[in-house]
Amino acid sequence: MHQQKITKDQLHTIYQDHLPRDFIMAELKSISFFEDNFARGVYFGDLFYVEDQLVAYTFCGKRPGGNYLLLDYLAVLPQERGKGYGTEILAALRKEAAAYDGVIVEAEAVDTAKNEKEKNLRQRRIAFYRRNGLMEMKTRSEINGVTFTLLLLTDKEKPAEEETIGRELTAIYQTLYNHTEGKDVWRIF
Repeated sequence: MHQQKITKDQLHTIYQDHLPRDFIMAELKSISFFEDNFARGVYFGDLFYVEDQLVAYTFCGKRPGGNYLLLDYLAVLPQERGKGYGTEILAALRKEAAAYDGVIVEAEAVDTAKNEKEKNLRQRRIAFYRRNGLMEMKTRSEINGVTFTLLLLTDKEKPAEEETIGRELTAIYQTLYNHTEGKDVWRIF
């Protein structure tokens, strides 16, 4: 599998053709969120290919001078799921994040699922992250009414305290959302 940074043209294709299929409507940010934060250098995406076939994509955010990355979106294309690509992507992300103290990951909270099918899907996602060595945090976040369980990807023997990570996530959200979406779309608790 090889990785490539998303260009502006590719961003529009992913935004129109893939994000609406792979994520619930409440999780989708405006195209201006992507464009503005890409232009400011605080948001980036990667495409993952096997041979010349797109199999997955990610989007990450950060704050200038910050110690953590935020994995905002990770999606493996439906026809490519179950082939181990998600695990390979987390390994690639772990390498990219070596310059940071860790990567904060959002996964939809199990206890806010609307039905059993949604609950099972959320449980599988969180189990996937745990199997890949991520640590579940007690701190949670909410964006546009969607509650997230937070997990941490780090190689540090002693990760920072949750309070410190929470402050970093607050700074990332302020960087990404306050500039584009407004202050009232997110909270950390």
